[in-house]
Amino acid sequence: MEELREVTYQYTNVADPVESAARRQRVLNGEVQGLMESTAASIVEAEQAAQQAYLAARAAEAPLPLPHQQIARAERQGKMAMQQVGRQAATQLHLALQLSKLLEPPYIDSVEWSKWHVFWVDERVCSYEDPDSNYKLAMDGFLSKVGIPNENIYAIDKHYAADGDAENCAMLYEECLRKLVKQNILPLCTYGKYQYPQFDLQLLGMGPDGHMASLFPGHPQIHVIDKWVTYITDSPKPPRKRITFTLPVINSALYNLMAVCDDHTEQCPRSIAEIFKNNNLALPAANLTAQVEEMWYLDQAAASKL
Repeated sequence: MEELREVTYQYTNVADPVESAARRQRVLNGEVQGLMESTAASIVEAEQAAQQAYLAARAAEAPLPLPHQQIARAERQGKMAMQQVGRQAATQLHLALQLSKLLEPPYIDSVEWSKWHVFWVDERVCSYEDPDSNYKLAMDGFLSKVGIPNENIYAIDKHYAADGDAENCAMLYEECLRKLVKQNILPLCTYGKYQYPQFDLQLLGMGPDGHMASLFPGHPQIHVIDKWVTYITDSPKPPRKRITFTLPVINSALYNLMAVCDDHTEQCPRSIAEIFKNNNLALPAANLTAQVEEMWYLDQAAASKL
């Protein structure tokens, strides 16, 4: 039975990757707040689709705790702005399992869905019906089953997405966020010398190479600070065209939850070690911070080199 290592710490108004790295180091030095044992059944071997079965079993064995306090706090304040991200396979399964809990009693009947506003930290520039679409994934698996008003679900522009126009998708998504700020649906957060929209909670995942959202190592978009949303047309992994929130927008969130599951390669544990031990800021995920709390959840394999 595998274990999920929870690396979590809380701080206020810290938006500095170097300070975050120092706190991660203190966690490694013995300040880990919890080591959670897995609760599901053991892995059943699957001869066909072995990789998918392996990842699904890994995700089922090590469920992440739902951020109940953050959700309740946001609802009390009159809104809940949440972002979903990405498709790193194992992490996607972890987060999908957690969101699926909200479809069950008592959550399905007690959550004030009308106060939720849902965004995407990054998205693939393709039609809504494309299997690569994060929108399709979220709608099919979660959003279509809860009472979040359609007008509170903010997808990329349907027509530009179908045309593969990443630049206009990014431009219109930023325009949408700016309108929501003017309508007092989204607050602003000062981060460095600019202001950015502030979300209550972001659900994030890290790729084996240390990328998060669609911010990849060595890519110039990691350094963009004068925009809220940017785009790429040369993603190292398909599909090539994507839009993504910039790093300051990601770090302006009140709460960031990062889930990392090993993808059955050596690269993911190496990236985690580079982040936690060496503070290698060349890896985008090493730059992650939050305005209230940043939470990392690692499965045993991902944490194997710590």
